[in-house]
Parts: sequence; structure tokens; C-alpha cells
Amino acid sequence: MKKQHTRKRTFLYIFAALLLITIGSAAMVKSFTGFVSINEMLLFQIFTVLLYVAGYHRVWFSRISLMKRLLMMGGVLVIFWILVDRVSSFIMLQADEVHNIANEYVFILILVGFLGWIVLQFCKNLIFVQQSKSTLTMFRVLLVVVFIRILAVVIYTHMHLAETMNIHSGVLDSVSNSGFMLDDNMDFVSAGNIFTILIVSVAVINAFRVKWIHYLGKGDKVISLFLVAFFAVIAGDISGSTSDLTNMSQMAGAFVHSIALIALVYTSVAVVAIFFLLPSAGIMDKKMRELKSFQDLSSTIGSIFETDLLCKKAVRLAAEISGSDTAWIELYANNSYTIPAAYGKHIANVEKHAVELQAIRNDFSADTKGIILINDWTKDKRARPFGRKIHKKGGSLIASALFHKDKKIGYIYGITLHKYGFTDEIKGLFEAFAYQIAVALENANLVQLTIEQQIFREELRVAHDAQMRLLPRSKPLTSIADIDGFCMTANEIGGDLYDFISVSDDRIDLFVGDVSGKGASAAFYMAELKGVLLALAHYVDSPVEILSQANSFVRKNFEPGMFATMAYTVFIPSKKVIRFARAGHPPLIIIRDGSVRMIESAGMGLGLAQEKEFKDTLEEKELSLEKDDMMIIYTDGITEARNLHDEEYGEDAFVELLQGCADMRTEEVLKKIRSAIGEFSSGTQRHDDVTAVVLRIMS
Repeated sequence: MKKQHTRKRTFLYIFAALLLITIGSAAMVKSFTGFVSINEMLLFQIFTVLLYVAGYHRVWFSRISLMKRLLMMGGVLVIFWILVDRVSSFIMLQADEVHNIANEYVFILILVGFLGWIVLQFCKNLIFVQQSKSTLTMFRVLLVVVFIRILAVVIYTHMHLAETMNIHSGVLDSVSNSGFMLDDNMDFVSAGNIFTILIVSVAVINAFRVKWIHYLGKGDKVISLFLVAFFAVIAGDISGSTSDLTNMSQMAGAFVHSIALIALVYTSVAVVAIFFLLPSAGIMDKKMRELKSFQDLSSTIGSIFETDLLCKKAVRLAAEISGSDTAWIELYANNSYTIPAAYGKHIANVEKHAVELQAIRNDFSADTKGIILINDWTKDKRARPFGRKIHKKGGSLIASALFHKDKKIGYIYGITLHKYGFTDEIKGLFEAFAYQIAVALENANLVQLTIEQQIFREELRVAHDAQMRLLPRSKPLTSIADIDGFCMTANEIGGDLYDFISVSDDRIDLFVGDVSGKGASAAFYMAELKGVLLALAHYVDSPVEILSQANSFVRKNFEPGMFATMAYTVFIPSKKVIRFARAGHPPLIIIRDGSVRMIESAGMGLGLAQEKEFKDTLEEKELSLEKDDMMIIYTDGITEARNLHDEEYGEDAFVELLQGCADMRTEEVLKKIRSAIGEFSSGTQRHDDVTAVVLRIMS
């Protein structure tokens, strides 16, 4: 901010100084012809301010495209040319009254100078494209030379007037006596030629700043060549027309001639530069297409997470980058290759004969990235089988492996039916592109996997909620006994299940089951089995018969190899009697007077044997219970729970735990079991579902 204020103050000082010079010059001239000197000084002041502003570091129109800047420059230059030509023609018609015309048309001369200044700004705009440290310095040197030229015109004008009016005092006398006084027109012309040479020399140095040409495409270069050549012709015509303008004003003539010279030199150099760069313009266009393709790929990576859609866009970009007639992607999965997308002219042939590229695939090591470029497949044995099927006369092929973190994803190919259709420079670019494709595909796979996992977790949550609704929501209503249970699944859903079936006022059936395996299938089968048991309980009163019919159901409806264990108990509250049978299930536990007793009975798992064999192995037992007796039915998830050292909880630890529960209520017993198993398995994934049912005789 402080620097800007300093510049503004400097500008005001210069403007004030020029104003004083103008007033002083007017005071020196007393005749009517002195008004010419006043006008010259006014023009000098204005042109100096314009040069000073042009020397600022700021560049105008920099946000407008290059072609628009050239067109704008052309428009201003044409207006500048027409105005200079009109003024010069008018002067020729009024040659005898030239001094009077100068007084009347001083504002037109100011407009001409201002338009010239705008042309200078456009030249500066082009010079400052990708500027270096010396750019501003050299441009300011050019402005200084122009300023010195118009300053020399001021000195000449005043000295000539002073000589005419016999003013020989002060500074003018000293200058005259020093021999600097220009006595005739020929001396002034010689000085003008010297300044012309200086301006052209410095303008040539500035004119070599034509880096803006490199940013034009081939089509824009062709248009620019004709535009800039036209500008050079106009600038040359303006510089040749200033001799007539000089008759009206030496100051305006010098300033306009200087601007025209600068524009002529710059446009001439630009014409030569564009002409010689035109043959290589296609390379710039190609690079721009490559850059755009990479930009498109970046946006693709961030916006497309569907593999098929990503592959379709990737092959199109691959064809554009490499200049291929056809491009396609092969993805590797389950030891085979598939072509999810292809782009170009020969898709059908490629998909039909891609198997012939096995020799190319073999050239890519399993753990190494790489690229293969074949510019004539008729002379390469790896691509010859494929090439013969596509185009017998030959063509070119480029291929790159798709790797992500040393994981092979597949390959990307491009072909053209022209021999030597690919340059060596394309290899690095195509390989980099392949890497980007691999990253994009891996990201798409990860996103898809994440979505699938989220869907799966949501499905598991719904299944878990459904399974929990299969569990009893309340205790059986009886004053004789307190009955309760719990189930903890190893995952979201599991294969354990328990239930209480109030068959009548004096019969409550209790069962605990465990389907082999874990997860959704086990839970599904257990839900089906529960439905069967609920139906059987109201028609069959024998645990052996109920389990036998359940075995038949499992044999017919479960997948081969699936089975279930179960303990089924019929409780008669009025008699405090239980009848039970076990189908391969852990034994029942009875706690009486603080002692723990395991009650076993013969039987095999549901679904492991034919109906007769299964029923023959089952053993039904009956037990009478007393007040404060406790019965526990559980699954092996309790005794087989594992800790961080892969040690099982075991029956002994479970019995020891239950010995301390003899006087507890059912809720307290279940809570203690859950707490003990949770603490034992802390820090590990639960090995199996955990289920327990507790019955305590209250009276």
C-alpha cells in the first residue's frame, strides 16, 4: 500500500513539473505564432504522462484470451490507421494554413496520440506473456527512448522559435552557443533518423518476447499469421504517413511515428515466428489434448465409481491420448480376462481375437509394471497372430499393464492400422495414463465394496432384529417357578435359539437349540425349526416324539451336512416335574443345596441319522424338583468361549461359577454368566453364540 502511494506522489510531481514547463514556455513566446509552441508543449505533457503510465508493471487485458486480445488490437489499430490517414489527407489539402489548423485540431492530435498509446498497451500485453525479470526493464528502456525523441522535438521547436524571434538569453543562448542548435531542417531529419534507428533496435529486443505464440493451437496460429501480417502492413502504412502529420505537429508526428515503428517491428517479428512455428503447431494441439484428457480422467476418478461406466470413459480417453483407432481394457479376475469396454472402429474384431494377445500378456511380469510398443505387428511374433486377424497389411499396437500396489488388475491396449503410428514419446504418457486408470478402477472397486458392505451390514441388522423378535419377550406366568433366559450371537445373527411355550395352564415347554454354523443360514434354519416345534408342542407331549419329528424335518429341509443340537424339556408346575430329552446337546445342570450336578441322557444331533435310528438313540428322563432347586440349559458357546490365549472357558470354570449362584434369582444368574463370559473373552472375536435358560423353583 505504501509503495502505491509513493508511485501516485511521483506521478503528481511529474505532472506538476510538466505543467510548469508549459506555463514557462508560454511566457517565453510573445507573438501569435507562439501558440504553436504552447500546443506542442501541451502535447509533450500529455504524451509524457501516457508513456509514464505505460511504464507501470500492470498489464491490461491479461484475463482475456489471446485471440480476443489480437482482435481487439486489430480493431484499435485500424481506427488508429484511419484517423492518422484522415488527418494527414486534410493537412495536405490545407497546407497553406497549417499553423491555424494545428490550433483548431489539437484535440484530434491528442485523440490520435491516445489511440497510439492503446496500441502500445496491446503490444505490451503480448510482450509480457510469461515475462522474465528483464522484460519490464527492456520495455521501460524502449519508453525512455521514445520520451527522449519527443523531448528532442520540444528542444528543437523552442530553439527554432527562439532563433526566429531573436530570443538569445539565459539557457537558450548557452545552448545555441554550444553548437547544439539545429540550424536547418536537414539537421533535424538526421537526428530523427538516429532516433528511428534507436527505437527500432530496442523494439527488436522487445519483439523477441513472442512466447504467447506457443499457447495457440494450430488453427489459431493460422488465423494469427494472417491477422498479424495485416497488422504489420497497417503499422507500416502509419509510419509512412506521419510525415504529413509532422507538418501540423512535430510532437504528434514523432510520437505517432514511434508507436507505429514499435508496432511494425513487433508484428513483423511475430509474423516470422508464427511462420516458422506453424509446422510444429500440431504438437502443441496434441499436448493440449493430452492435458485435457488427463483433466477429464481426474474428474472421472472423482465422479464415477461404477466400473463399467469408468472403463467406457477410460478407453475413449486412451484413444484420444495415444491417437489410436481402437482402445480397450482387459480386466483380470478369477484367472481369466474380460473386456468390459472398447472404443473405436474395430471393436468386434478386437473382442473376437483378443485371446491372440496371450504372448503380449506373458511379456508383462507378474510383479512388474511396464509398457509394450509395437510399430509394425507383421514383424513382431508376439502381436503377429492378433495382427493378422485385424489387418494383414500391418499396424501398430501399444499396451500397458494395469497395476495397483503390485496387484495386477488387467491391461489397456490401443491399436492403429498404420505402421509406425505411435512415437516413443507416447510410451511414458500412456503408462502414466494406465496408472491413473488402475487407481480409478481400484477406487471404484473399493467404493463398490464399501457400498456392498454397508448394504450387507444393514441387512444383517434387519436380520438380527428379526431374530431377536423370535426370542421370548416375557417370562412364563407361574407362581411355582421363575423362568428366564438370554441369547448372545457371535455375529449380528446366529444359530442359537431358546423359547418358552405355554402349552396349557399346567405345562410349559422349554427348549434350547444350536444349529451348526453361524450367520444368516444358521439363523434361517433355526427360525424354521422353531416354527415346527411350536406346532408340535400343542399336539405331542413327549420330548422324544417332538425331537424325532423335528429330526425328520431337518433331514428333509436342511442342506446336506447341516444339523442341530437341542435340549427339549416339558415342565409340569403342579407336580414340579420335568421330562427332558437331549439331541446331542450339552447336559442339563441341576443346582440343589449348593451342589452342581450334570444330568445327561443319550441322543444324537438332529439331522444326523434316519428317523428310526435317531429315535432309538434318544433317551427321555424325568426329574422331580424341590423348592430352591435350579435347572440350567445352555449351549456349548459358554464352555467353549475362548480368551486371547485361545484357551477355552471349560466346564469346570462354569460349574465353579454356578456354585456361587445357588441363592440368586434367575436374572442375577444370567447376568453373572454373561459377565463372566464377556470378561473371559474380552479383546477377542466371540467364538460362538452363547445361550442359557434358567428355571428356579420358588415354592
